[in-house]
Amino acid sequence: LIYGQISGFGSSNPRVGYDAVIQAEAGFMFMNGEQGGQSLKMPVALMDILAAHQLKEGLLLALLRKVKTGKGDFVKVSLLQAAVASLANQASNWLVANVIPQKQGSAHPNIAPYGDIFRTCDGHEILLAIGSDRQFQSLCKILDSESPAWALTNILRVKNRPTLNEWLSRKIEEVPLDHLINKLNEACIPYGIIKDMKAVFNTPEVQSLLLKSTDRIGVKTFVSTNLEDGKSHFLPPPHLGEHSLEILSQSLAMTSTEINSLVEMGIIC
Repeated sequence: LIYGQISGFGSSNPRVGYDAVIQAEAGFMFMNGEQGGQSLKMPVALMDILAAHQLKEGLLLALLRKVKTGKGDFVKVSLLQAAVASLANQASNWLVANVIPQKQGSAHPNIAPYGDIFRTCDGHEILLAIGSDRQFQSLCKILDSESPAWALTNILRVKNRPTLNEWLSRKIEEVPLDHLINKLNEACIPYGIIKDMKAVFNTPEVQSLLLKSTDRIGVKTFVSTNLEDGKSHFLPPPHLGEHSLEILSQSLAMTSTEINSLVEMGIIC
């Protein structure tokens, strides 16, 4: 038998742990927010999702082990462990550099401009993710400017981030979005357009993730290259009671009389 278990703080700790609690306890909320502002949780239950993926990986490894040895396993993952294992560079900032990460909006603590948001002349918000000095030099050319002396290297840009962002804001707010992203694509510069949910699900690359029926639509939570053709055994979100008759008659072998009795009593619909 392979048995999987997810707990809040570990199997030896009876404390209840929900996603928001773990975001607080694992350091995410302390780092999340604007400088000097209130601590914030992320608007999705990411800790729950991370823990589920960690458990999935553990179960897959256990299956491989079972194929080789015939033995089962007890796979245990806690929300706290999954969250802390995902702290990535922020964990290194403390463990290696002895620096406690602080709130600084969406800006990257070690790279600039990376995560910083700017507005184009036609009112669109765009995020830049400049990963090298070469990319920054290319950005300056797109903005018809030479790189200021205080922004020639990433170390200088991080040190002078407020001045850098003010300078970039002035330049980018003179350019329309379409023109800017065309130039950024030509120069292979990473960027992201800030989108709402409607815009997200209008993105062509997202269409293969949609689960559709005649009157409903949902999104897959499992992604694999062999599902890019859009075919999936997963169903879209069901209506209330949509599969009640199927489950009761086929899985539970209830008679039509028994099922009708449940309907009449309002137990199922």
